[in-house]
Amino acid sequence: MGQRGKALTPSAIWRVVKQYGQRAALDISPHTLRHSFGTRLARSKEVDLVTVAAMMGNESLDTTALYTRPSEKI
Repeated sequence: MGQRGKALTPSAIWRVVKQYGQRAALDISPHTLRHSFGTRLARSKEVDLVTVAAMMGNESLDTTALYTRPSEKI
């Protein structure tokens, strides 16, 4: 919720995330946060891929499976 009690727009959320990222000296965006969440969740042993797909809003398990692949960045 914004200061006026209304829902934030996607662009407002993007600005807030970027602002806090700059304060923490991090180059982040809503997309990087979403990707990090999906990757960590998909790689955990406690959550199955179908659940991860549902939480991420992915219709295809193939899309969700991308989060399980090794990468140099975590």
